[in-house]
Amino acid sequence: MNLIFSDLLETDGNFPNTSLNVWPQSWWQRFVYQLGNDPNTGALYPFRQPFRSADSSDFPDWPIFVDVFGTAQCYRNNPPSRYNSSAITRWGGWKQNWGGSCFGFAISSLIGFYWPGILINQFPGIGNFGALFNVPLSNDARRAINHFYTTQYGREFSQYMNMHRSNTPRQLLANLKKMFRKENGDGRILVFLNNNGSGGHAVTPYKLERVGNTSTFNLRLYDSNAPGSSNQIIFIDSTLNRWTDNTGLGWGTGSVNCFLSESSFKFLFTPTLGPIQLQSTANKEISAGTSRVTIFNTINAYIIITSGNGEQIGYQDSIVFNNFSDAIPLIPLNGSVHPPIGYYLPEDAYSLQINNFTDSSSYVFFLSDSTIYNYRRFDANNNEVDVLNFSESGVGITNPDPADKNTFLETIILEDSTSEKVFVTSNVKISAGDSIRIREKDRNELLLQNYGESMSYDLQTRITSESGQAVFFHMAIPMDQNSAHQIVPDWNDLINIPIIIYIDLGNDGIIDDTLMLKNQITNVEDRGNLYIPKEYKLEQNYPNPFNPTTTIKYSIPEESFVILKVYNLIGEEVATLVNAEQSTGNYEIEFNAVTLPSGIYFYRLQTENFVDTKKMMLMK
Repeated sequence: MNLIFSDLLETDGNFPNTSLNVWPQSWWQRFVYQLGNDPNTGALYPFRQPFRSADSSDFPDWPIFVDVFGTAQCYRNNPPSRYNSSAITRWGGWKQNWGGSCFGFAISSLIGFYWPGILINQFPGIGNFGALFNVPLSNDARRAINHFYTTQYGREFSQYMNMHRSNTPRQLLANLKKMFRKENGDGRILVFLNNNGSGGHAVTPYKLERVGNTSTFNLRLYDSNAPGSSNQIIFIDSTLNRWTDNTGLGWGTGSVNCFLSESSFKFLFTPTLGPIQLQSTANKEISAGTSRVTIFNTINAYIIITSGNGEQIGYQDSIVFNNFSDAIPLIPLNGSVHPPIGYYLPEDAYSLQINNFTDSSSYVFFLSDSTIYNYRRFDANNNEVDVLNFSESGVGITNPDPADKNTFLETIILEDSTSEKVFVTSNVKISAGDSIRIREKDRNELLLQNYGESMSYDLQTRITSESGQAVFFHMAIPMDQNSAHQIVPDWNDLINIPIIIYIDLGNDGIIDDTLMLKNQITNVEDRGNLYIPKEYKLEQNYPNPFNPTTTIKYSIPEESFVILKVYNLIGEEVATLVNAEQSTGNYEIEFNAVTLPSGIYFYRLQTENFVDTKKMMLMK
């Protein structure tokens, strides 16, 4: 076969696949998600997940993610200001520490070779380069490489990869010969997966050589992991129908999971966010109406996912395992060993076990066609096990460990492309041996079931649409042992009308009591609209002096993590009134000092950008 990519190897000197060149600190230090501005909205990033826990070095960054998928898929309105929870949840599942951009290298090199005018038009800062090896290393080049890297997370490539990962080496040979025979047209990259663990790599094939008079072939590759090398090879044995990795990665020999991608031109179109249509191992397409679920999980732990039929998929002891007929692990194509970041699965009932944590953060996101459930906690250690189950009845969490677990649960009901309803229950403490379950009900309500000791939780609900956003917030809602709360907002006036909670004592399906919750985001100036304060403000409590209750009001102009505490005269903490993430708004909290003696007390409000303290007097 003739060499058709004559200048590709020359680009290696300028573009080695290292963080120093592709993901340097000078690039990612601009992304301060807790304090910085989103360039698409011109406003601060919201202080909510996944931005709240995002690191500056997370890859890909949010601006590139939006650049790839477009503002129409990432925001709920135009011009953009309100975020699409489905989009940011997917970004939260895909972003990781940078491990390589080989997929971006391979795609951008072919586009630069075949479609240089389109590449320059899309990334004008690159300039007219003539030949690829003349392109200088710059932020524009980095943006192009990482832009095309991120296209692998679109529905189109994920669908293609699933349909072709079972191609045999003989099918690969036939496709290679067909591609190399074309004098003009378009090129395709080669994708192969790790047979000895977990990882994926993308390279550009440029020459196919028969080894003597045998039925074996050397496929020579442009490999961004090996700058300037002409000895990067995939060995193909058409008799044994096997391929072998000879690139230095040590990824072994396989009979599948080595295939050509679609033509590079396809990657110039905006990819689609959303679930893919899976294909069974029998090479038969599953019916289009079959629903799917995507599970994203922390990569800093082992995970076993078991279906109702006993099929299993997951990652343990650095090995991916899968005995499903129609499920696939989501492995980033970055040219390095990497655990799966999630799994595409048929809709079913699943149990999950997560253990061997190497990080204090544990998270699992469940995405179906119409509902998203997000689970997080930040107090994990490697001696613990998180046990979850997922089905059409929602998500259940069990604590098999001796220590309490403080959890965050978010339920997102996707209405259409422009609107969504969200419930956030935070500071949910699950004691040893206890469990809870959460699920959306009738697309309007939330059912929270407690199968353990009494507890409390904070509740935030919000509705987002093209026309605006309304938020309700209430803290420290008490919940009896072995009980259920059916949370019923009035979505037509979420701000002003109290939320009703129907209480089922005993989890027997019988309503025994009700709660009426006022919105603690208050609007002093105009109850008809969601008043947005312009500055932080802590007001003097009223009444003052008081006995035994008083009200404390404060305002926050941006989503913040808020701490409001009360101290006695010698500086000892006597009460924590707020310790939670809160949305923009005006709040009022009632402080009950019935157990405290008369005297002078101080209350202190603290956020990332504001601290203020005021004095109050308790007189009994």
